Formats: sequence, structure tokens, C-alpha cells
Amino acid sequence: MNGCCRWRVTLSVIMMLGVFRGGSLLAQRVSVDDYQQRFQEQRELFILNGEQFAESLQSAGQDKYAQHITRQLELLNDSSRVHMPLAKSARPEISPVATPETVWLNRWRRLKDQHAAEMFTLSQQVLRQKYIGLSYRIARYVLQVNSDHAEARKMLGYVRDENEWMTPFEKLKKEDGEIWDDRFGWIEEADLPKYEQGLRPFKNRWITIEQDRNLRLSSDDLWEVRTEHWVIRTDHSLEKGVEVAGKLEDFFQFFVREFPDLFASRGQMNQLFNIGFNGRARVNKNPMQVNYFSSRDGYINRLRDAGPLIGSTNGIYLNRHKTSYFYNRPENSEEEESTIYHEATHQILFESRSGAREVAQEMHFWVIEGFACYMESYRNQDGVVSIGDPNFIRFNNAMVRLVVDRYFVGLEQFTSLGQNEFQRQPELPKLYSQASGVVHFFIHAHDGAYRDDFGKFLAAIYSPQLRSERHVPTLNDLTGKSYRELDAEYVRYIAQLAEEVALAEDQD
Repeated sequence: MNGCCRWRVTLSVIMMLGVFRGGSLLAQRVSVDDYQQRFQEQRELFILNGEQFAESLQSAGQDKYAQHITRQLELLNDSSRVHMPLAKSARPEISPVATPETVWLNRWRRLKDQHAAEMFTLSQQVLRQKYIGLSYRIARYVLQVNSDHAEARKMLGYVRDENEWMTPFEKLKKEDGEIWDDRFGWIEEADLPKYEQGLRPFKNRWITIEQDRNLRLSSDDLWEVRTEHWVIRTDHSLEKGVEVAGKLEDFFQFFVREFPDLFASRGQMNQLFNIGFNGRARVNKNPMQVNYFSSRDGYINRLRDAGPLIGSTNGIYLNRHKTSYFYNRPENSEEEESTIYHEATHQILFESRSGAREVAQEMHFWVIEGFACYMESYRNQDGVVSIGDPNFIRFNNAMVRLVVDRYFVGLEQFTSLGQNEFQRQPELPKLYSQASGVVHFFIHAHDGAYRDDFGKFLAAIYSPQLRSERHVPTLNDLTGKSYRELDAEYVRYIAQLAEEVALAEDQD
């Protein structure tokens, strides 16, 4: 397991840690609020109605159509945790000619459109009550049901251009005759053949790749790649800048889609989705900044004034500069990618709000780093997204620290540490491992029963209105569980996770 010794664990061994006496597993937990419950109930009712419709089609011998509906319902079932991108094309028109296929297609579309309209009404009710994250989550669900729901598209920052849904940034690029290429970024479509021939534009003429490189490095005129939400400046190459930019843009889209609860105000969500004061989508004029270096030496030289510990880092986000810094690590590309997602998490959360207030100075620093460590596990392989893989090194380390080293800091003490006190601890790597494991617990344990509570907790820490971390609603208050109970549940969760991982290894 990632180079660690192999080990086995039983719950009886774990419970030898006396601090955990009296803990009990949570069997089932009521939803955080009535709106969440209504969302779940209405979704389940629609899925049930859809299943009944599919059964009626199957009974009528229309197996092909029944299977089509069943596949759509599976994707709408939140328990599957499928990370689905929104459709980019408008739905095709259904032929007005009455046939067996158009009859069921029209009926199915009417069912979906009615459900989407009801759920969008719920989203707006939730928004008026200032449950921002849940409101945007429901709006996104609306678009999974009816991808052409105009108001939900507007709420999430999309505009329609003929038969395509796109952001204002993408629409502007299209109007300028530009296309996105995974090798070259946004370029004029007519120029693509020249790029593929190995030519690059320079002062109204075309030059070779080698000439382009020599000119840029000699004049410190770095390559710059712009996406919707990022600007990457690099001395490595255009292609590398585009690769990093593409990964960061995909990561941003996933982040906002899956964790809307982390943004506590309508203003934060509008900033993320580029919504203006008039409620209209607009082009993002303040993309997040990243500097990417071709070598570690270049990284260190650029950041030598950032502090004496910069040499021990592989990447960093400096909030006073509002810029992240990374360097090329071909010998360890997996770790480099994890570092990028870690710092991007800090950057997205910090820059989603106004003001320059530091976070977690008094308390709760563990969750700032723990969540960034959790997000390191994000991977996107050809559009298939995964996160929270128990085999990921951060979570593996959390298991080893607890199970093998029997190292654990109770959550009440853990959450009392601010940044300086946390970073001065003699066993800092172990604290980072535990923080990663605790975040995994609050997001995934008991089928995600604590996920919303965790979102409210982290959102409060980053809230623009927060004056002191001591005013943040604590996890024991939000969950209705004492720290002692949460300690015990965490230990059992990590023990069970460790057994599952070990069992999977044996089967391999």
C-alpha cells in the first residue's frame, strides 16, 4: 500500500484506545433541514414514477425505450455519486409526427419538464432562505433533468447560442472565431493548421517553435494561457501551460459543481459563476493567477523572498499575491498534480470572497489543510472523475497513523488549534494525516450523513462576514454529536476503511 508495511486491524484492537469508550456508530441520521428532505423526497418520487413508466413500456414490448429511461434514472440517482458534466447542446426537437417512439418521448419529456419546474421552484424557495449551497445544488439537478431549463442555466451562468449552451467567455471566444485545442489552448480556428505544422505567431508573422522559445526566454516574455477562470504563465512551453490550464479549469468546474455548500453567500456564488449585479451572466474579468516554472531552481529563485521554508515546498498559494506557484516535476507527475489541486483549493476558497482576512488564525486550522489534502485525490481520466479513493496516499497515511502508530488527537483539541499553534506541533506530518482522514470521514461516513454539516462548517470559516473563528458553529453543534462520540465514530470508520482496503488488496 503505497510503500507502507502491510497490516491488519480489528475493531477490538482499536477500541483498546481508552479515550473512545462509550462511542457508538450512527445507524441513520435525519436530513440537515426540511428543504434537504423535500429535495430528496421529490427526487425519489420522480425516480419511482420514472421506473413505473419504464415498466409500462417494457410490458408493452418496448424494451429499448424502457432501457433508455432506466439509464437516465440511474444517472439521476445521487447515491451513485456519478460526476456528470452538463449537456452542452440543446435537446433535439421531437418530431410532430405521431409514432410509438414520439408518443413515449413526448410523455417522458413532459414528466421531466414538470419535475424540473417543481424542483427549480424549490431551489428558489431555498435561496430566499439563504441556504445558498443547497439552492445551487438543486438548480444543477434541475439541469440534469431538463438541460434546457432557461432560468436554471441563467442561475449557473450559462447563455444560449443557437443550439449550444455555453458561458459568456466561451461565447465571446466563438464570436472571435476561436476554438479550444487541448495542445494549443484558445486559438483562431483558421490558424490550427499552422500550429500543427510547428509554427507560432509572432508580431504579425509566423516563426518556428524553436525561434518562439528562444525569443520568449531571452526577453522573459513567458507563454500565457487563459481559460475561463485561470491564467497560467510559464517558462516551460505553450503545450505545458495548456495542459496545466486544462486540468485547473476542469478541477474548478468540478469543485463548484460538487461543493456549492462551501460558498456561504449569494455574492460568492455569483462571483464563481460570473453573475453581475443585474443577474446576467458576464465574462470573468478577474481570473485566478498561476505561475508555472520549468524547474525547481526557477521556482525557488522567484520565491526566495517568500520565507525561509520555501525550499521545503513543491508548490504554494500566496494569498497576499493572489497567485499560486508550481514547477515541473516529470519524475513525480502524480505528486505534482496533487500539489496543484491542493493549492488550487486554497485559492478558490480564498478568492471566492471579498476582503483579505486571514482564515483559521485562532481555531480550526486542521480543516483548512485537511480539505485541501482531501482534494489532492481528485483525478479526471478521460472525463471519468474520482475523488476520495481510500488507496490515495493521504488516506492511507491516516489509516497507518491511527491503526499502526495509534496516534490520534481528540477532535475537541484538534479543532482548538489556530494556524501558528498547529504548524508548531512537533509531529506536524501526523496532524496532516489525521486532518485528511477526518475530512474523509465527514464527507463519506454513513453514506455522507455529515457532508452538509461539514460544508456549513467550512463555509462559515471562509465567510466574508466572519469576525472571529470563535463564532464558527462547531461540528459537534452542527452534527448534534459530542466530540467524544465523533472521536469514536471516526476511529471505527478508519478501522473499517482499513479493513476494506486490506481485503481488496488480498483479492487482487
